[in-house]
Amino acid sequence: MKITPLYETRVIVVPGSEVIPKLSTATREELAVLLAVLAEPEFVPEELASRLNITEKVLMDAISMWQRSGVLAISNETGAVQTASAAAVSGNEKKGKTPVRNIKTRKELPHYSASDAADYLEKHAEVKNLVDCCQNISGEMFSTAETEIIIGMHDYLALPPDYIMLLFAHAKKTGKRSVRYVESLAIRFFDEGVLNYQELEERLKTVEKLDATEGFIRGIFGLTTRALTAKEKAMVEKWVITMRYEKEILRRAYEITVDNTGKPSIPYANAILENWYKAGLKTIEEIDTALDEYKKAHESTLDNGGSFDTDDFFEAALRRSYDT
Repeated sequence: MKITPLYETRVIVVPGSEVIPKLSTATREELAVLLAVLAEPEFVPEELASRLNITEKVLMDAISMWQRSGVLAISNETGAVQTASAAAVSGNEKKGKTPVRNIKTRKELPHYSASDAADYLEKHAEVKNLVDCCQNISGEMFSTAETEIIIGMHDYLALPPDYIMLLFAHAKKTGKRSVRYVESLAIRFFDEGVLNYQELEERLKTVEKLDATEGFIRGIFGLTTRALTAKEKAMVEKWVITMRYEKEILRRAYEITVDNTGKPSIPYANAILENWYKAGLKTIEEIDTALDEYKKAHESTLDNGGSFDTDDFFEAALRRSYDT
């Protein structure tokens, strides 16, 4: 028997190599969810679940299953959960490119009834042990609602036990032992595509370093009565993650800022640091050498009360890097 599809204006692209092996085991709901997501890639979970006549939990369980099967993927670029065809590409897309589609996600885990939670723990002994381990890490007994959150992280987000325990250890280390805080971290990292223990471990190292540096910056810049603005946070994140500058370099930029402006200024310090980074200055020793050379070249100006010119210094440092 041969069947010829009658296409009109819409075509759903299905990654055959990943989906076909699942046809004999996938449930009706899982197949319906897959087709619905591929046909309408941007949606609100509650609304799609209603249209398919299933619960939101069944919807997200199906999405998780297809994700684990390699049919759906998580993108790091936008911070949102996304779907992607793992093998097929439509005729309108360049060969070798994977089509990416946005899904609007909720910001908290689904609610589990007391009976659902009890059944899940009964069927998943490792999750029952996980709850006990997380209680030991946090030093507190969890309420039923808090236990449901851990179940949701394992069931709804499909996060492994060691991943969840690492989140609790991080929360304890930072003094934020709330299970709700751990839930927010789990959703945040899931949306960023951080899905296994090794990736989480690296991500948390960056988070902890960023938090420590932010506290350091607030201290030296005298920002004890207010939080950093979003723009200031972005600058600090760039110093730590992109430039990889240590605290001694940040302090040197602060000192130059105050010497030349008479007051702390994160944007001014940012200009200095950006110029150092563009000039290829990576260590405090390289920066001090470049500063000495700059001062010698502008000795008379600086002695007469002239200010440190970040553009001039950048050019001098850049010439030095080219010369070497």
